[in-house]
Amino acid sequence: QRINLLFQINGWKDSSFANHEAVAVADSDAVIHAADPFFLRLLVEEWLSWKGPKLPETVAKAIACGAENFSTRRLKGEFLRTGKFIVITLRERSPLEALGKREREIATAFAVGSSYKEVARDLNIAPATVRHHLRNIYEKLDISDKAALASMVKEWNLPKQFEGACQETGGSLCRQDWSFRGH
Repeated sequence: QRINLLFQINGWKDSSFANHEAVAVADSDAVIHAADPFFLRLLVEEWLSWKGPKLPETVAKAIACGAENFSTRRLKGEFLRTGKFIVITLRERSPLEALGKREREIATAFAVGSSYKEVARDLNIAPATVRHHLRNIYEKLDISDKAALASMVKEWNLPKQFEGACQETGGSLCRQDWSFRGH
């Protein structure tokens, strides 16, 4: 069973890096049995004194209490329990998570090249409101232009993470074809 899990991790690794995700397999005692290098790097960056093979205390406590996920200042993790092993998917928190629902909708629209007027029409709001939201978005993300916003949205796969924004607007903000590295 452990060998099968190792093969699964190797298959997941190729697609995980593009999504800022990492995968490991641990047991119910929070001891790592297999992990991709990115997973280990994320742990060391979050918990500077961590040495392994036992997972950091925050993660171990989440496993012990039967949680399905956990989060820290920089990371989010999910657990998939498979018999005596637990597959842990870990990802960096996206800076885009600081945005509210409407800001995510506007960021998505601008990233695909929509104008103020198009976004305002699609969301049924005034262009001045769109500009106001965009100023807030730039401030929250510490960026200053549309190109930086588009780059960040594509890097962090915003449409995948916030696909609800497309559905909630009837698809009007999602008429562009998204192509990301690794997809």
